[in-house]
Amino acid sequence: MATAGGAQEVARQNAALPVPNAAGNDAADPAGAPPPAAAGGRSYWDIAKMLASRAVFMYFISQFLSGRKAPTPTTTTGPDGAVVPLVGGQNIFGQFMPMDMYVYVSEKPKYYKLDEDHLVWKEKEIRYGDWTGGENSDGAYTHSTTLPVPEAVQKNASNLYLHVYFVRSGASPKPTDTNYNPAFTIQKSFQLNKMKKVLTGQRKQNLLTGETALPFIEVKEGDEPAPPSVMMSHWHPNLTINLVDDRTSWTKGRAPSPLSEYLEFNAAGDYFPILYFNDYWNLNKDYMPINETTKTLNLTLSYYPLSLFRWQLYVSQSMSNKWSKMLNGDFLQGDGGTDSNVITDDNDSIKEALLDTNPILLGLTIVISLCHTVFEFMAFKNDIQFWKNKGEDLEGLSVRSVFLNVVQSVIVLLYVMDNDTNPMVRLSIGVGLAIEIWKVKKVMNINVDWNNKIFGLVPRVRIEDKKSYVESSTRVYDKLAFKYLSWVLFPLILAYGAYSL
Repeated sequence: MATAGGAQEVARQNAALPVPNAAGNDAADPAGAPPPAAAGGRSYWDIAKMLASRAVFMYFISQFLSGRKAPTPTTTTGPDGAVVPLVGGQNIFGQFMPMDMYVYVSEKPKYYKLDEDHLVWKEKEIRYGDWTGGENSDGAYTHSTTLPVPEAVQKNASNLYLHVYFVRSGASPKPTDTNYNPAFTIQKSFQLNKMKKVLTGQRKQNLLTGETALPFIEVKEGDEPAPPSVMMSHWHPNLTINLVDDRTSWTKGRAPSPLSEYLEFNAAGDYFPILYFNDYWNLNKDYMPINETTKTLNLTLSYYPLSLFRWQLYVSQSMSNKWSKMLNGDFLQGDGGTDSNVITDDNDSIKEALLDTNPILLGLTIVISLCHTVFEFMAFKNDIQFWKNKGEDLEGLSVRSVFLNVVQSVIVLLYVMDNDTNPMVRLSIGVGLAIEIWKVKKVMNINVDWNNKIFGLVPRVRIEDKKSYVESSTRVYDKLAFKYLSWVLFPLILAYGAYSL
């Protein structure tokens, strides 16, 4: 296994993470904020609404799952039946405890041989919870290497796994060595390559933009017919390894979710630090396909401590994505039995916004968007209240404008549905359309004639103007206004339709 020593520049996705400071808190990116720009072709309004909707969604899901919790007990019963105080477990790795990190790459999901041929990175004398270590005194360590691609991986018949070991400094990760100490050994594996759905068929190109839909496997004419899509292995050259810096006292079985799913306790009730593989900033567009022409793969690994709060943010976001996939019906299962090994067509607009947008501008946009949403629903409420209290008197109100608003709302709703717009925007337009349809019954007399059916099957619907509207001069002015409006509106509609063709 060939390795290339020396730290190289980490890709933008990993570099964009805030660099921890000496106090153990997350500091801002020293490179400065880039100029504001809309990410992924979406406006800040869409991104802000997506963030708000996800926050509300996760809140109600967590409230539904948690339910009414019983108060946390502070005592327990000992072997002799006596009541003793309940003492929480402590972190096995003490603050600034020196440790060594071993990183292996293998095709096996569980790797125990731990030979030098598969060792790609060995870092000694790392201090747990030290935010001032590394070459730049920022707590970060980086290493770049080149991996040869086995033939089975090229043919999508096998996978590459990363096996990471943290041991007390001077100890060995191999169970057969005399200096192996399981009490201070942390091990976790991670599948490096991920599966992604790839289209098959004859390659097509957009005549206007010149772009080609990717990823794509071209099937030439005369070849055997292929399925419309296949699962193909993909690779991202960056991965971050984190040890969560946490010295909170936790009790086995009583830690809050999702922390309880990640904590591992020993027989004495103390817990190991959480080893976390962070690929959150790896954008889907940066994954490269692996095929028979791929002989080597570049891999840049980074390590630094991670605060408990930031780790919870990453895990919460992953859970939000998982629930969204399940509700949307596209929850895929990978070879390892989890969706983390499958790349779905997630939109990376939120990640790109966080990476490329000024944080102050993004925060201000979110606040304004939330205020806009509140005012929008207040406008809906006032509109409903006005028409509900209007009664039968329609003098001064344009009935034709109600029907025009219905047509406009239908067109706008169809447009946003066709363009994969944010669900909050769809909801807002849908509620507005429902209100406009409800207004039709308030301005017109709608009767269903069950006696005179169309073709003897469908009852006739009779729509008539209300008496107050017929007897007032409003009807005359309403008809006159729409007559002049049609002279301008219909030619513009026909011109735009011809231009769109």
